[in-house]
Amino acid sequence: MPSFYEGLPVVSAETQCACLNCVFSDEITSEADITGNCKFLSLSDSAKLWAEEILRGKDCTRRNIADIIKKAGYDITEQTKWLEAFYLNAK
Repeated sequence: MPSFYEGLPVVSAETQCACLNCVFSDEITSEADITGNCKFLSLSDSAKLWAEEILRGKDCTRRNIADIIKKAGYDITEQTKWLEAFYLNAK
């Protein structure tokens, strides 16, 4: 994700949920690294370095990381409960 301006991009969470390695620009917040499978590069780094990092992930072993995602707070069931309680208790 060679981006100039992003907060916490949803695609970063989606990609990690699929157990894929991610390469982000260092303009992306480090909070985007939910699983520890993310690499942050400067936009001033060479295209060759970006390509090398991207290609390094092509043979990654995919595994079930649902527990890691849930512990990081990205569980739809738990978030739905929290959001429901928030709105029901809002005054």
